[in-house]
Amino acid sequence: MLGVALSLLISPLFDGIARKIKARVQFRVGPPIVQTYYDIAKLLSLQPRIPTKNKLFVIAPYLALASALASVSVLPFGKFWVSFSWDVVAFIYALAMVSVFFMLGAFSVRSAFSHIGAHREMMLILSTEPILAVALAMLSASAGSLKMSDILSSPLSPLSLLGVLFLLYSVYVEGSFIPFDVAEAETEIAGGIFVEYSGKLLGVSLYALLIKRFALTWLLASILTYRFLLGVSWPVVLLVQFVVSAVIYSVFALIEATSARLRIDQIVSMNVRVFFLAIIAFIVGWFA
Repeated sequence: MLGVALSLLISPLFDGIARKIKARVQFRVGPPIVQTYYDIAKLLSLQPRIPTKNKLFVIAPYLALASALASVSVLPFGKFWVSFSWDVVAFIYALAMVSVFFMLGAFSVRSAFSHIGAHREMMLILSTEPILAVALAMLSASAGSLKMSDILSSPLSPLSLLGVLFLLYSVYVEGSFIPFDVAEAETEIAGGIFVEYSGKLLGVSLYALLIKRFALTWLLASILTYRFLLGVSWPVVLLVQFVVSAVIYSVFALIEATSARLRIDQIVSMNVRVFFLAIIAFIVGWFA
């Protein structure tokens, strides 16, 4: 499928662009834009160290990657994507399963840092996924449908604009960008959920995380642009989606370069407040 192939190809490129931007902001030269491709290729060529007999430790990264690719498959790429009833719900479910398999893999090994990272990932997803669900519910209510195609082609309304605002917040937090990267936190818990992974398994895990970020960014870019490109040829639509996604990812990189990591209790408290604000906005926007 086009979406799956492009996500595998483009997601390391976006990460490379982000790394270069963060380096420039911090007055460093930084690695080449294609460095992430080299890193993943190197990791995939190495045999991993297996610290446990639990088979879930080995299987979890592949299931996380499969879930990330499944979430991408329901997104539009140009004029091509798999559209079916309730595909918005399927997207939320597939995206959540990426974090679930990260947690299961981290819990399958006896490591304090790994367990701390898994607990943080659990708290992060439990406090962020409801915001993402409410944001997509606003867009679905505005379009009167739970199909991605109807949401993307429906006209803008006050409710859908509110949905875009909360979607922007949830995309950034769900993508574990700084200051919300507490589950990995290399300088604090040595990688957290990935601390016991190495070689091929670490490469697959990092690839799954990059594709998850790509899926969230591509969704946001599609919602912002797709309705204005109806009737335009599909290569132009695909190019616009790519450019807007790259711009959004670059803005996220700028935020990362100028932010310090938050504590997990601060993140959860913030997410709870944003969730209740989203519920109030949903009610007000619905009646408006």
